[in-house]
Amino acid sequence: MLSTTLSLDKQRWGFVCFKVAVWLLLMSVISTGTTGVAVARPDAHPQRLAVAALTKLCTFTPKEYETGTVAERIKPYSQPQLYRQLKNQPSLMVETFKPAQVQQWKEAGGATAVTVRVTGEDHPQDTADSWARKIVCEQTRSGMEHTYGSVYLVVAAKKDQRWMLSGLKLLSSTPLD
Repeated sequence: MLSTTLSLDKQRWGFVCFKVAVWLLLMSVISTGTTGVAVARPDAHPQRLAVAALTKLCTFTPKEYETGTVAERIKPYSQPQLYRQLKNQPSLMVETFKPAQVQQWKEAGGATAVTVRVTGEDHPQDTADSWARKIVCEQTRSGMEHTYGSVYLVVAAKKDQRWMLSGLKLLSSTPLD
């Protein structure tokens, strides 16, 4: 009987500990807005940063294209001077569409499916604070006839322990099918 009582007390104690742990986690989420679980930040590694930035960039909408606000998508990933350059010269980051193509894309819902991959091509030697690669962004836009492969030269630099894009240039954009 004594062993049964101790066993039940251990079970209750374990359940109480579990409830307290859940309560502490919930309080942490409520007070900080996060779960406290470690999540890799894109700026912690240059390739992760570059892929996240191009995924965001290459899913721009017809409205962003028409209003010239595509550069806003890449701003959080870019050093200020790069953002200013891209904002003033959008042709460095996006291909040019005919108005009829944009209208067709818009009428079909304006969606874009994207696949981003780093090429295996030769690249400059990485250093502790610089990184460069060619990256392909395959874009399938609703209402458009072709999937396009856009090839970018992406350069990242580390400043204050944080990787940011310091260079971005659209090298080519061609139909893949």
